[in-house]
Amino acid sequence: MRRPPLGTWVLLFAYLLLFFHFGLTEPTDGKLLAAGAVRPIQIVLGEPWRLLTASLVHIGLLHLAFNALFLHRIGPMLEADLGLGPYLFLYFVTAVGGNLLGSLFLPAYGIIAGGSTSLFGFFGAALAIRSRLGRSYFDFLQDPIGRWLMSAILLNLAIGFLIPNISNSGHVGGLLTGFALVFFFFPLPGAQRHARRRPSPLLGASFALLFLSGLLYMNRPYLHLWFQAREAWFATGERRDLLFRGLETRGVPAPERAFLEALSTLRLARSSRGEPTRILEDLGYELEGAGRPLDLYVLGIDPRRFLPFTRALGRDDLESALRSIPKDPWRWLPRED
Repeated sequence: MRRPPLGTWVLLFAYLLLFFHFGLTEPTDGKLLAAGAVRPIQIVLGEPWRLLTASLVHIGLLHLAFNALFLHRIGPMLEADLGLGPYLFLYFVTAVGGNLLGSLFLPAYGIIAGGSTSLFGFFGAALAIRSRLGRSYFDFLQDPIGRWLMSAILLNLAIGFLIPNISNSGHVGGLLTGFALVFFFFPLPGAQRHARRRPSPLLGASFALLFLSGLLYMNRPYLHLWFQAREAWFATGERRDLLFRGLETRGVPAPERAFLEALSTLRLARSSRGEPTRILEDLGYELEGAGRPLDLYVLGIDPRRFLPFTRALGRDDLESALRSIPKDPWRWLPRED
């Protein structure tokens, strides 16, 4: 008698618990982040655990219903093939792989949430199982289930290209991670004898090295524009000047660059008894002459971080404006404004 799919029910319960506990029927950035969604900037700023938790968080009822239905359909079959422990391990490792790749192609303040990274990982795992079950690795293309899996993958990726706000890079990351993990490393307990063989250990080691390199890259993303802006914010002396010139070279618009540089100077002047009042007055004139609202997202900054500052500046309350400059504008807001 087949055991009940315990792992699938545990995941479905986690979906529902987080969804209703954090009120995600009406999702906001604050609710999603409190529930465990991931922003690329937060992976680097000390919260890499979000690569895991984001796979249990859903943006609205339709998102939850679609992923829960898909998990309920494919999860029990895969759990029966792999066993409870490997099944849950597969879910969360593919979540890391998918959210990792998704974060590489997302702006610093974008949000990734949803189980689809792991569910694409399940697609990849199912393909790997069919590949290892055949006499050759491509026999699954002659199998109706194998062809259905390929069609479902291509269809869902096409939908991801057509509909905004779907992270196809996250889906591809989960798909590749799931396939590689099962193809290279997982034993298949109920499979035929030839399917117990695993491909070359060298290929498996190469995949593991690539995966770990990606994790290290995300934890120190030198090539990201927002990372350079944050380094300039905290830098002093010649290094600070070089970093701000680098922002100009990389195409950051002049008003946003002037705003960041002025506030960075104010942060230093506040502690060195410089001329913060004159800098504030000059900044006010610059902002008035910009002719458009500042787009701070280009620097990886949530504009809400500067609301107290800009409001005080608008009232000509220079002392309050000076006090309200955040120490680290790249830290996410812990509450909704």
